[in-house]
Amino acid sequence: MRESAKRNAIKPQLDDPCTARGGWTMAGAAAHSEAAQSSSTSIVYHWQSDGRFHRMPQDFAFPQLDALSVWRIWWLGHPAAGYPPFRALQPSDFTKTNRKMFSEWTVLVRHIVAGVEASTGARMQRPTSQRVADDLYQLGIAHVPMKPPTHAAKQRPERAVTTLRRIR
Repeated sequence: MRESAKRNAIKPQLDDPCTARGGWTMAGAAAHSEAAQSSSTSIVYHWQSDGRFHRMPQDFAFPQLDALSVWRIWWLGHPAAGYPPFRALQPSDFTKTNRKMFSEWTVLVRHIVAGVEASTGARMQRPTSQRVADDLYQLGIAHVPMKPPTHAAKQRPERAVTTLRRIR
């Protein structure tokens, strides 16, 4: 019950800018990429449970996002919530219960990167803006072999874990 409360408390912070198409502005992404270049702007959290420093808060809970939102957070982070690009994080930055979801997101991103590289024939460069990230996502996801959906199309986007299940 407590874990659900944490997830519900942080979910609105992540859902609004991530799941709504165009929710992140180009200016916000550009400002974040400039901040990401300066290592002095990194936020570090001290966890009481292990007495160590981590790059994510101990009470962080992964929200249920679609694959595009995961892709955006992976490359651009979530500036409004103070989260760095997830590509720069390690499993040790998360609690043990969150490490499995971090691993799932890592696998999903690897599949999409492989799709981009297969379609272009070149190594993928890191996206520097939301527009570039979205274009790379569309290119990559179109070249990832997936099983067809088992249910009729819904109004909301498919969750990232469902997309990954269709890829596997």
